Amino acid sequence: MSIVFITGGTSGIGAEAVIQLSKLHTISKIIITSRSESSAKEAITAIVAKSGVRKSKFDYVCLDLNDVKTCAAAIESLPARVDVTILNAGSISLQACETLTSTGVTQAFQSTCIGHGVVCETLLASGKVPKGGRIIYAAGELQRSVWLFTGFQPFPTWNIEDTEKYPAKPPSSFTNVRALIAGMQHYKTFMTLFISKLARENPSIYIASVSPGGTATGFYDMFSQPLKFFVQSQPTRGLFHLMGGLHSVETAAGRYVDAATSKDFPDFFPAGALIMSPKGVATGPLTDNTGFREEFGDEVCQDRVAKCLRKEIKKCGNDSV
Repeated sequence: MSIVFITGGTSGIGAEAVIQLSKLHTISKIIITSRSESSAKEAITAIVAKSGVRKSKFDYVCLDLNDVKTCAAAIESLPARVDVTILNAGSISLQACETLTSTGVTQAFQSTCIGHGVVCETLLASGKVPKGGRIIYAAGELQRSVWLFTGFQPFPTWNIEDTEKYPAKPPSSFTNVRALIAGMQHYKTFMTLFISKLARENPSIYIASVSPGGTATGFYDMFSQPLKFFVQSQPTRGLFHLMGGLHSVETAAGRYVDAATSKDFPDFFPAGALIMSPKGVATGPLTDNTGFREEFGDEVCQDRVAKCLRKEIKKCGNDSV
């Protein structure tokens, strides 16, 4: 029987993944995270109602990805064994990409990278992940150049020489929408490289980055009007589905469940891989995209990203790395 720990399990794809996982007899407990006790309890009540699974199968810990102390404390409060961890939480906004924290990184980098970085480092250092355990990071289809969302332009090219600069400012753009998406792509890439480094450092644990695929979730709420109305309209979503740009929340969550529980998953996809949709679409069967851009399989780049992230974590007052 396995214990699952999932960040961002209170809504959207995360909540659906919790529902699907809860119905598996091999899962004994699912622990979700929330920034407040009240929202966690509300989420569990809703999940119990939808899943029909007994309430005792769920638990929660308070965790705020913007606060490294709560990240470390949450891991300390977990049971002695955590078989599966799904790092699903996180959102981004143009303001978060532009506003700096007290340590000089963007708020987006703080929550997307530093928060989950502390979760990973603290969890692995605790010894709570057993041999054969799994850590799955939520990658994103936007880590590739998705022309439909970027004004028919490619994303800025990753430059390893600028790695240390990225926490303070992601690639800029002349349009807010493209800047927002380029920022998300940037931070997801940064964390995927870090996850690959962790996989190399912890060969007895299966660690990989898995994208849920194109899904109509809260990402579309981040756009301003009138673009928000356009992308949320049923005709637009229908068109995205036909073009292979969107699939259901249930399908997206199923990718996490497969990565977390399928016995054969590590045989198809090596540890440290970037696992996404086939080239050219944001849906469809999972494929190994590690070779899509050369930096994903570049150990030097992975090492530099890990060094950079660990330095920023220490600036936040966390000495676990």
